[in-house]
Amino acid sequence: MDQPDYSLIETLSHAEAREIATGGTLIELILSLLNSDIVFSDIIIHQNSPVMLRQPKRLVAVSDIPVTGQELEEFFEVVEPAWEERILERAFDRAKDLYSARLRVNCFTFHGRKRLGCVIRRFPTEPLALASLGLRQNTQAFARLSSGLVLIVGDTCQGKSTTISSLLDEINRNRPGHIITIEDPVETLIPQRRSIVTQREVGADGDVASYYLGALDALRERPDVILIGEIRDAETAQEAVALAEAGPLVFATLHARSTELGLQKLHRRWAIRMLRRRRLPALCAA
Repeated sequence: MDQPDYSLIETLSHAEAREIATGGTLIELILSLLNSDIVFSDIIIHQNSPVMLRQPKRLVAVSDIPVTGQELEEFFEVVEPAWEERILERAFDRAKDLYSARLRVNCFTFHGRKRLGCVIRRFPTEPLALASLGLRQNTQAFARLSSGLVLIVGDTCQGKSTTISSLLDEINRNRPGHIITIEDPVETLIPQRRSIVTQREVGADGDVASYYLGALDALRERPDVILIGEIRDAETAQEAVALAEAGPLVFATLHARSTELGLQKLHRRWAIRMLRRRRLPALCAA
């Protein structure tokens, strides 16, 4: 089969690519990108296509060299030794420490399971200082709350995970307590400082089968702060409200393009009606 023409896809200039090692293995290329000064949010890899970077205003190819199926299989083996079994069921996420980088890798098939692909997002190895994020003061004040429900609402690549980890670590630095996170997968690792931090991973090979079940478990684990990594269904939305009503400070993220759309989403799932009925404060940040 002829290789497709990539002429319409912009490629990194020689100046931009000068610090990238393009002649080695796929893993070496990924590490080189992670250690470079190039600004990007995601690495996108498709079999038989060049490695791509998602930058703030463009999608750009690293080179014109396509990635082979064998190279992706070798990388998947590093990410998840049982990847062939997992990928038959559906796409899967894995968090991975790759030398100095903390990654979330989503692995999938496409073209009728004939080709492999993945999207890689990097995270800080430790939470960033809350003051360094440039957040409004009223957003930073969420870390001083002792109860209530705080929703972090935003679209993809808008910094929800970074904001949450920094808020939790600010609490961790300033007061004792038990912080429980329920994540899919565990992204930024939060070190123990003044608080005990329990980071639980959702998934078949994780610590709990779903966000909802993790939320049900949390109240029995004497939490002071709970993070529900994402509200995806009505049960989890209602449990987030119930947890906050029981006393702990509850953080949760909601995928939406704006705070208004996020609240509409919750309203459809009945959680906002419960908030109004119970008069529990709901705090939202875009």
